[in-house]
Amino acid sequence: MLKRLYDYALNNNLDFEPGFKPKDVKWAIACGDSEEPQVISLGEGKRGLEFTKCPEFNHGELKKGGELKSHFLVEAAKVVALLGVKGESKEDKNTQKKHEYFIRLLEEASSEMPELACAARVLKDPEQLKRIQQQLTDYKARPTDNVTLMIDGDFPVESDQWHDWWRSFKEKINETKKQKEGTAYAVYDHR
Repeated sequence: MLKRLYDYALNNNLDFEPGFKPKDVKWAIACGDSEEPQVISLGEGKRGLEFTKCPEFNHGELKKGGELKSHFLVEAAKVVALLGVKGESKEDKNTQKKHEYFIRLLEEASSEMPELACAARVLKDPEQLKRIQQQLTDYKARPTDNVTLMIDGDFPVESDQWHDWWRSFKEKINETKKQKEGTAYAVYDHR
């Protein structure tokens, strides 16, 4: 029975690897070294375009270490582009931290996929970010709509070039948690 399920998953491009998940994405921010960023709609209706292997933190990983985190490559418009974020409330300040984390992930992953550095520069630039926010507003995008990147005509999320980096990154996060749990257990065990 398991063999048939495994074969079905392979034949239908279903991938159940932890740390990856299919996601529907409504918008893309298109950028490149020689072009101004532009927002592109990824389909009619509510769902947008499905990307089958997006990086994904589980709920526990998002909460680990006391640092506000974001997902990598696909995230809500309010995080990626600060859509609807005014910076005044505690929630807005937390979203700003998630935005900075999103950029940091792009910068770190650029060691494996150099074009991600271009997207990080665009999202750090206040003028470029204002243009992106205006375009999203003109399209009537919602802050909760998923956004991804398109760099020089390609979607990085569709590449496997970043997969090993992502696996290693997640492993480090989970390793840190295990070390802390081990320390707590060791302290508890000696009592």
